[in-house]
Amino acid sequence: MKHLRMTNRPDVDVVPPIFGLIADSEHVREARLLGWNTSNVERPTALFAVDGDLAGFRTDIEPSPTIAEMDVTPVADDRFYLLLTLDTSTASPVRHLFDILTTDGIVVVKPVVYRDGAVHANVVGDASALQSAMDRLPAFVDVAVDEIGAYDGSPDAPAAQLSDRQREAVLAAMELGYYDTPRKATHDEVADAIGVAPSTASEHLQKAESKLVRATMAAYRD
Repeated sequence: MKHLRMTNRPDVDVVPPIFGLIADSEHVREARLLGWNTSNVERPTALFAVDGDLAGFRTDIEPSPTIAEMDVTPVADDRFYLLLTLDTSTASPVRHLFDILTTDGIVVVKPVVYRDGAVHANVVGDASALQSAMDRLPAFVDVAVDEIGAYDGSPDAPAAQLSDRQREAVLAAMELGYYDTPRKATHDEVADAIGVAPSTASEHLQKAESKLVRATMAAYRD
């Protein structure tokens, strides 16, 4: 069993505008594709958790025949869920991509992360099936393979519960010595390392630490 971690930058002139909005919008910091239903290949449905400005996102959504149905549920001031059903009869590139990602022998590990114009995905499967899927990717998908090797991860591992941004913040903090005793780095230095404001870095670290502690100690609760 092999694991492939890849980053791709879809051509916004080819993919439906809604995907460009999700992946690269001033109103979206990060979107995570939590799951999809492709039982009807002509009307696949996808669920996203989005960190961003819902009002601005709604303003920028353009009417499109690609969007068959859309349901938005706010859960906080800066977070909402997006349930999106597509009409792939008007978006053949998307249908082609879904066909590849639902090929026998491979599994796309959720979440798939959309951020800063790029899509970050992890795919697990038989080596030949992975290679076949990569060979069939359409030209409008610019793929960079970040890592490939034997799969040894577990969806139950505490770190798997972190968003990419939270994981990035924790890794940077570890490298800088933020968790050393005595502490060798500050929130400001972590923020500089990952290119965000100190308040944002602090928020990422606090949320990540909360998730890690709760997940690690869950087995010891009475």
